[in-house]
Amino acid sequence: MRIRILHLVLTMDTGGLENGVVNIINGLDETRYKSILCCIKHGGDLVERINKDIKIIELNHYSGMQYSIVRRLKKIIIDEGVDVIHTRNYKPYMFGFVAGKILGSVALIHSEHGKDYPFRKIKMFIQRVFSYYTDGIIALSSDIKSNMVNHIGIESSKIKVVINGVDTNKFSPAERSSDLIREFNIEEGDLVIGAVGRLVSVKNYPEMLLAVKNLKATSANVKLIIVGDGPELESLQNLVHQYELSNEVCFAGSRSDISEILRLFDIYVLTSTNEGLSNTLLEAMSSSIPVIVSRVGGNTEIVSSDSVGLTYSSGDYDELTGKLRALSQDFGVRRQIAKNAREHIIKNYSLDAMIRNYADMYTDVYSKHHK
Repeated sequence: MRIRILHLVLTMDTGGLENGVVNIINGLDETRYKSILCCIKHGGDLVERINKDIKIIELNHYSGMQYSIVRRLKKIIIDEGVDVIHTRNYKPYMFGFVAGKILGSVALIHSEHGKDYPFRKIKMFIQRVFSYYTDGIIALSSDIKSNMVNHIGIESSKIKVVINGVDTNKFSPAERSSDLIREFNIEEGDLVIGAVGRLVSVKNYPEMLLAVKNLKATSANVKLIIVGDGPELESLQNLVHQYELSNEVCFAGSRSDISEILRLFDIYVLTSTNEGLSNTLLEAMSSSIPVIVSRVGGNTEIVSSDSVGLTYSSGDYDELTGKLRALSQDFGVRRQIAKNAREHIIKNYSLDAMIRNYADMYTDVYSKHHK
């Protein structure tokens, strides 16, 4: 008999959380686990990365805590014979808990992927109460776990840290694609800086643009490629125009060829003001790209020393500019950091280890629930 898992998310738009869901679904042993994916809002680009024939359900719900959505979820649980619900972040947790625990009797696992703490007191109170009746709680980094303990009040022993994993075979160093070089108008001698992620305020792309503007003053051949889509696109395009960076900055939109695009980058930059454990950071390092990241959240858990990447204080674009300039001028240092970064990922952040952790947790909560 297979354990039937309902993965409950908001969307499958491009993002680290969603990419992690894809990796889990693709990596689980199909003889032991059956996955069903339910999106409260809609699917998204990352659905195409799922390489298994699974049921994907879209509820097309965009506002409020409507009981009709809970009823639909309960029906899905019954119709699909769900054994375990795995919710990600707050809103799916609320819907999943009510449908699975109050109206149903299935095991429930909840994952926190990172948010700004503290948030609304009523939400933290509800999450603390719900946690007492949740069978398994996962934090994607030690920093997230600390925040859940200190701000929400969840018992430390209740939370298991499961670090994201990366496919080190797919995300590996290789020759740049000549087609992509032409597509992005990369010329010999260009320093290509890259970023991958949703165009949302927490990613703090204005800081990245300002650093590139400063770098441009002393480095003529700078190119910034930002991969991803989101609500901040127009405001970022306006900043590009204001900073006179139209020739230097390319918004690539959502892409399915991230592993190939990463190989174009000489330096990967992550400027988030808050971050859980970034999948794309892991992928960049696995691809032997030297990285510069803001000193927030799980970033410093991954970039644990200067030998595997550089960090800077979030908000200090002068420090970011300085580190970009230093790396841009020293190919030898870039090459050594890139080599160390890949070795670090292979040793500490393998996809296989992550899949085993989730599989063991699904089996454990299922077994306890069916005693």
